[in-house]
Amino acid sequence: MCGEFPACDEPAGRATARAMLAELLDEFPGPVLFGLPTGHTTGPALTVPLGVEVRVVGGSRARVVVTEAPVS
Repeated sequence: MCGEFPACDEPAGRATARAMLAELLDEFPGPVLFGLPTGHTTGPALTVPLGVEVRVVGGSRARVVVTEAPVS
């Protein structure tokens, strides 16, 4: 899960943060999502729980569904 990377467009054709991550994750066997409103974002940021199981739903309305309680 990767965030929006606001203001990370590089001038003069240099690689963007998204392009570099896409290249690094090219052979990753699982799904990769970009543009999630987490971390440094242009609007309200979502809190992403760590260490819990999630289900990634792809397609035009990609989303991450937390499948277990994020707190115990």
